[in-house]
Amino acid sequence: MKPVTWNLIANYIGKSWAMLVTLIATPLLINLLGIESYGLIGFYMTLYSLINLLDFGISPTINRELAQYSVDENQHGKGRDLVRTLETFYWAIGLLLGVAVYFGAPFIATTWLQTSELSIDTLTQSIRLMGFLVVLEWPITFYSGALLGMQRHVVLNTINIFSALFKYGGALLVLYFVAPVVDLFFYWSILVSAIAMAFMVYSVWKNLPASGRPPRFDLQLLERIWKFALSLNIISFISLAIHQMDKLFVSHYFSLEIFGYYNLATMVANGFTILVTPIYTTYFPRLTTLVAKKDDDGLRKVYHESCQLVSVAILPAVTTGVLFANQVIKLWTGNSETAVQSAPIAALLLIGTACNALSSMPYQAQVSYGWTKMALWSYVISFPAVVILLFLLNNWYGIMGVAAIWVIHNILMLVITVPLMHVRILKQDFGPWLWQDTIFPLAVCLAVSALLLALEPAGFAIRDSLLGLIGFAIIIQSLTILVTPITRRKMFEFSKKALTRVSV
Repeated sequence: MKPVTWNLIANYIGKSWAMLVTLIATPLLINLLGIESYGLIGFYMTLYSLINLLDFGISPTINRELAQYSVDENQHGKGRDLVRTLETFYWAIGLLLGVAVYFGAPFIATTWLQTSELSIDTLTQSIRLMGFLVVLEWPITFYSGALLGMQRHVVLNTINIFSALFKYGGALLVLYFVAPVVDLFFYWSILVSAIAMAFMVYSVWKNLPASGRPPRFDLQLLERIWKFALSLNIISFISLAIHQMDKLFVSHYFSLEIFGYYNLATMVANGFTILVTPIYTTYFPRLTTLVAKKDDDGLRKVYHESCQLVSVAILPAVTTGVLFANQVIKLWTGNSETAVQSAPIAALLLIGTACNALSSMPYQAQVSYGWTKMALWSYVISFPAVVILLFLLNNWYGIMGVAAIWVIHNILMLVITVPLMHVRILKQDFGPWLWQDTIFPLAVCLAVSALLLALEPAGFAIRDSLLGLIGFAIIIQSLTILVTPITRRKMFEFSKKALTRVSV
C-alpha cells in the first residue's frame, strides 16, 4: 500500500477516534456537570482556539519546511536546527500565554462570562486551571506540524488516540466517582496533557533524521522563512479570529446556557470536519514535495484527486446533517429540548463548514507554492466586514444571525478566491475543479436527497426512523462515490484486487 494511503487511513482513524470519544463524552459531561459547567468547558475550547491566533505561522511552516528537507539528505542537519530554534520560541510564547490567562482569570470571570448558577470563585479557579492547560497544549500544533512534515502520520495519530481516550474517559470516571465539579475536569486534563506532550516531544526528536551533530539554535535559518511564516501567521490569525468570533460574541452577550447550546451546535459542525481534515493533512506534504520536485503533471493529478475526495467526504454527510439536524442531535444527546435549541444553529454552521471544506485544498495548493498574498488580502478585507455583520445580524435575527455569518463568509471565500487562485497557479484546472471536483458531486447529493424526500410520503420513512436516517445517508454517500471519478476508479481497483485474491 502506498505511503499516502497509509497516512490517509491513519489520519482518518485518528480523527474519527478523537471525535467519537468527544461525541460520547459530551452528553455524559452535560448530565454530570450541567449545561453551564459544560459551557465553561466550551469556553476553554474557544479560548484555546483564539490563543492559536498567536501561532505566528510556525506550525504550517515547520510542516512545509520538513517536507522539503525530506527530499534532500544534505538538509537534514538544518531540519534539526530549525526544529530546535522554533520550539524554543514556541515554548516561550506558551509560558507567556499561560501566565496571561492565569492572572487574567478574575477579569474574565467577573466581566466577560454571564452565569446564573456558578459562583465567581468557581469561574476564577477554572480559568486559572485553563492557564496551566494552555502551557501544555499550546505546543501540540507545532509538534504535530513537525511529525506531519516528516510523514509520521501514524505516530501522531497513535498519540492523539490515547490522549483523547484518557482525557475524556478518565475525566468521566473522576467526575462520576469523586465529584461532579468542573475543576476536576481541568485538573485531569492537565495531567493527561503533560503525559501526551512528553510523548509528542520524544517522537519528534526520535524521527528527525540524524545529522552527526547536536541540534543548534540558529536564528539565521529564520531569514529564509520569516516572510512566508509571517504571511501564514497573519492569515491564520485573521482566519481563526473570524472562525471564533461568533463563539466569543455569544459567550459575552448571551448566557452560559445559550452559549452551551451554541457550543453544542458548533461541535456538531466541527464533527463533520473529521471527514475532510485527514485529506488536508495527508495531501499537503505531498503537494509541497511535488512543487519542490517541479513535477507539474503529478501535482495536477494529486490536486484534483484530493479535491474530489473532499467533495465525496463532506457533501453527502453535510446534506444529511442539514436536513436532519434535529434528529441527529436528539439521537446524540437524548434530549429533545437540547435538539430544538441547537439544531437550527447546527444546520447553518454545517453549510458554512461544507463551503470552507471545498475551498481548503485550493488554499493548501497556494501554501505549497509558497504563495500566500491572495489569501492574506482576502482575510484582511473580510475581517472588518465580518465584525460589522456580527453586530447587525445579531440585532436583526439574534443567535441565528450570528450563526449565519459563518455561512456568508465561507460562501464568499469559495466563489471569489478559488477562481482567482487558478488565474495564478494551476491555470488550466479551474474548469475541472468547478465541474468535475465540486458541482457534479453537489448536484448528485441534492438530486438524490430531493428524490428520497419525495418518496417519504409513499412509505420510505426517514425523519422518525433511525434506520431510515441511516439508509438515507448510505444511499446518498454510495451514489456520490460511484459518480465521482477518483472514488469510482479506486473502488473498482479495490474490487478487482479483492476478486483476484479470492479467485486465487
